[in-house]
Amino acid sequence: MQILLYSGFAKKENSTKAPLVADASKTLTGYLREPCSIMTPVFKIERFPSDATPQTYTYAYIPEFGRWYFVDDWEWANGLWEAHLKEDVLASFKTEIGNSNEYILRHNSSTDFNGSIMDTTYPAMTNVQTNTYSLPNPFTTNLDDGCYIVGIISGSSTQAVGAVSYYAMGSEAFGNLKSTLFSPTNLQVMGIINSSGQELVHDMSQEVLKTMYNPYQYIVSCMWFPFSLEAILYRTGVTSLQIGWWNYNNIPRPGAPVYRLYAQTLTLGGEQFVMRAHPQALRGAYLNRNPYTRRTLIGRFGTFVVDNAMFPVGDVVNISYVVDLITGQCRTIFARVEGDYADVPHRDVIAERNFLLGVPIQLAQVGVDYLGALNSSITSGAMAAQQAVSLNVGGAIASVSNGIYNTLQAQMPQVETDGQNGSFLVTIETKIIEQYYLIADEDLTHRGRPLCENRLISTLSGYILCAEGDLDISCYDNERKEIARYLTTGFYWE
Repeated sequence: MQILLYSGFAKKENSTKAPLVADASKTLTGYLREPCSIMTPVFKIERFPSDATPQTYTYAYIPEFGRWYFVDDWEWANGLWEAHLKEDVLASFKTEIGNSNEYILRHNSSTDFNGSIMDTTYPAMTNVQTNTYSLPNPFTTNLDDGCYIVGIISGSSTQAVGAVSYYAMGSEAFGNLKSTLFSPTNLQVMGIINSSGQELVHDMSQEVLKTMYNPYQYIVSCMWFPFSLEAILYRTGVTSLQIGWWNYNNIPRPGAPVYRLYAQTLTLGGEQFVMRAHPQALRGAYLNRNPYTRRTLIGRFGTFVVDNAMFPVGDVVNISYVVDLITGQCRTIFARVEGDYADVPHRDVIAERNFLLGVPIQLAQVGVDYLGALNSSITSGAMAAQQAVSLNVGGAIASVSNGIYNTLQAQMPQVETDGQNGSFLVTIETKIIEQYYLIADEDLTHRGRPLCENRLISTLSGYILCAEGDLDISCYDNERKEIARYLTTGFYWE
């Protein structure tokens, strides 16, 4: 029986690599030691060449068996050299393995892989990259740049809500309103004095009347809003203002207009930002999702935790505001827009938040806060999605080995708050806080990246991990089991 010996040939144990039969270093004859098996034979060499030493030969091929072997050891016994062999099943059945169509979990490729699959092979590290930036503030923080919505009891308006008419005015017109109501001119309008300043009511003095009469008693509400008067579209200019029984022609003035509202709500242009990629996103789009990427919005609406699964990288997130000009309430709408729809603020609504945008202004002791304080709600944002995730397909992909702690397991839940009480603080800008958990360096050669597709093994290269190892091969049962073990624990197609 012949045996072909190879010197200097090196390979991994779990590799299909094999030398060419014709490249054998030595072809010797001998016989098998009894008893032995085909998978682990002991081959006795009849005459070992004097110009060679056994230890240089580490790989072998037995043509009669049609199988490749690792040389486990050489032993000198009874004047003969014996080669202790162990079958290399991957090399012996390479053709059959390559022709097999298998479900490939992982393989060695930086381009041909499925980046949407969460890969927990590489743990997240403690060096979290944090970015904070602000969006352009659509609201003013200057009191003079805002506008006032004043509710006045008046019987002259056909657009009144009940007995109350609502007027919009800037800070200058609002100043005219205050100065007019507390001026001697107002006493003349009310018929208390004449144009010469003489009292027309003789039962009591002006001083007594001033203590009994509140000029603001017909003004039932006043809200200041952090946007300009020009932002209010549904309005009608007025030349005079009726307050209670009296009509005032000198409150609306050139450069200080007053408008009557004929629509209660106002939609303001939104803020927009683009969803940005994780710094290591080339290793897989899953890194753009929770828990590897966390994104929080902090603004006048409270705190909003962005669900990255709803906003793919590159999409535009639009934040728009619908304001109730009467009550001061505002609804914040978070929507996803993309492509040609970037100018449609409500195309794909993801979430809504309510808060009090208007700041109640107390004009007199009769002022009432009809809204009351808005409640705040605090929720833990999807804690399950922020814990370490382990993908285990057929026992092949699991969490990292014992003793390595994944930073994702130590994450604190993100807190959301809903709304604020009416305050000048609501004019703060919207801030975006991004947290990127960086993962450890990868080893494509020995671990690969997720694929999870059916592929013909011969079309791949390098490291391969299969979900199943059941192949239709004409071989011994122990050989089949050995092949299946290599396929489901990882092997190299070479």
